[in-house]
Amino acid sequence: LQPGEISIHHIRTVHASKPNRSNDRRIGYAIRYITPDVEQINAPDDSAVLCRGTDAYNNFIHEALPRADMDEAARAEHARIMKLRQGVLYKGVAGKPAHTRI
Repeated sequence: LQPGEISIHHIRTVHASKPNRSNDRRIGYAIRYITPDVEQINAPDDSAVLCRGTDAYNNFIHEALPRADMDEAARAEHARIMKLRQGVLYKGVAGKPAHTRI
């Protein structure tokens, strides 16, 4: 890929890329769509955005939509959520993740 381009993959697609030889980090962005009946067993306070329909299960805390781009309240809530998720993703790992700044 050229700088500024993206590639989109199904979660089961095997893919690879050449090493990042730039001075800038490579950024990954994941979007996962699940049905409301799915339960998170490793993080009871996990949250999600309801994209469509209704949620009759309440297995996730519903995230509020930001009021505006770069809304301070939304940024603070995002930081809180990321801290909670790091506690699950890195549970039992010594040290900190390489990129903790959001």
